[in-house]
Amino acid sequence: LGNGTEVVITHEASGDFSAPLVMVQSVIGEENWTQSAIPSGSINELGDTLGNLWPRAAVGGDDDEIIHLICVTTPVANAGDDPNAAYQGQNGALLYYRSLDYGATWDMTTFPELDSANFTGFSGDAYSIHARGNVVAFAVFNNLADSFVMISENSGDSWTYENLVDFPVDMYVVDSGLPDSLATDYNGDGLNEEFPTPDGAGAIHVDVNGQVHCVFGGMWVADSDTTDTQYQYYPGTNDLRYWTQGVDSTANI
Repeated sequence: LGNGTEVVITHEASGDFSAPLVMVQSVIGEENWTQSAIPSGSINELGDTLGNLWPRAAVGGDDDEIIHLICVTTPVANAGDDPNAAYQGQNGALLYYRSLDYGATWDMTTFPELDSANFTGFSGDAYSIHARGNVVAFAVFNNLADSFVMISENSGDSWTYENLVDFPVDMYVVDSGLPDSLATDYNGDGLNEEFPTPDGAGAIHVDVNGQVHCVFGGMWVADSDTTDTQYQYYPGTNDLRYWTQGVDSTANI
């Protein structure tokens, strides 16, 4: 940070769904660290405070004073299958936190583009964030759902949604059945069953001109057996895909 301190942010994973994110901070070169909790700000329908997991953070602002952070609320499976862990109708909602004062105080934001009308929830660690000056961007690399980039050019005050991969079925639930008419015969077995999708790994970068770039891994998936509560993927897939701000298409490398 611009005030000469360094910060580490992690989750507590205490076994329930109320544990907040934990931040430790120290002056660079010193041995003493100060620990604090990042207030959750998310409340479920019963009035319970929800905890968060798997944070990613970046530093921005004119003086490197702003911390930008994304994470997901504790999914139901990580809360002992407690359905009350759902937040605003999502099983693992994606949240954005921002501190304008080196981590002293925080505000939390959700996005209408990422709400329960568009996504059933989000997986942990399948996202990346980067900031430079007043530009901050994060990318989410979904499997069986749309993948996207969110960009702010005013330090997180407002955002623009950019599509990376448009999965052909919105709000898809495993075993619902994917339409053969939109599929590809990726494995050459004579059946149109496979769909391209990110593999969950990727990175985002704001360059010195403030332009956003993104790379991510690609794979193919199928859900031809709608009775097994699972979907199929192809480990032999080896795609690396690149996206840059201002270009309409995503290219394979």
